[in-house]
Amino acid sequence: MCFCDSLIRGATLSSIDVSNEQDFQLAIPRFTRGMKYLSITVAVLWLVQALTYHLKPGSGSLGLFHWIALIPWRVIENYELWRLVTYPFVEEPNSVGFLGMILSFWWIGSPLERSQGMKSVVLLSLLAAVFCGAVAVLLGRLSVTLTNQPMIGFGAVTASYVTAWGMQYAEQPMSFFGAGSMKGKHLTLIIVGISIFMALVSRSLGAIASLGGLAVGAAWTYIRRKDTLIIKRDARGKPKFDVISGGKDNAKQVKNAGKDTWLN
Repeated sequence: MCFCDSLIRGATLSSIDVSNEQDFQLAIPRFTRGMKYLSITVAVLWLVQALTYHLKPGSGSLGLFHWIALIPWRVIENYELWRLVTYPFVEEPNSVGFLGMILSFWWIGSPLERSQGMKSVVLLSLLAAVFCGAVAVLLGRLSVTLTNQPMIGFGAVTASYVTAWGMQYAEQPMSFFGAGSMKGKHLTLIIVGISIFMALVSRSLGAIASLGGLAVGAAWTYIRRKDTLIIKRDARGKPKFDVISGGKDNAKQVKNAGKDTWLN
């Protein structure tokens, strides 16, 4: 589990709105539909895994979920590529780490889903999981000590949420429940810095590979932001406008066309 998860678990990323009187007020984001579905899925799978672990102690901590956890040598030697996608859905059955995941889905994933849409966040999650999984496999290829370490949990995905959220809400005032105010970008930089430090100290496969999630989230937001600045131009280099349905035009055109039009 990367440091991002444990920090999120402390509710440090709750949105804070600042009024004209500079009074801080806690604003809990709305729990969006996609993040609710994801949270329910994680909770149900954790419950199944915990029951399996306690009913069959000899099956190991992962139990039957051993087949979907990311274990580098199995991907390298047996080409079990599905592990690159399935490992986030595995959690430690003897801990309640999944609660931290649910909080991160709620407080970070929900604002992203509300602003970018469910499909966009799902694609970001998939890219982060696959990229960090590939990094873990590469690390396992290079290190004998890491090749047998299983990588599990949504740490890579939530790491991508952190940087994507931090870049999107860079100027939004934030606070550690009123203990100190800072902008979203500054809080994100602090989390990124501590995550890097913790990864270097722990040398855990999941913590190191999850740093790739930070890069994925940053790249994702940069590309989306760049695309929104692109203006269509015609062959002469002038801005090009498309006609779309809706809006109001003059009465004659509306009567002839039978519908309103907008220039966009």
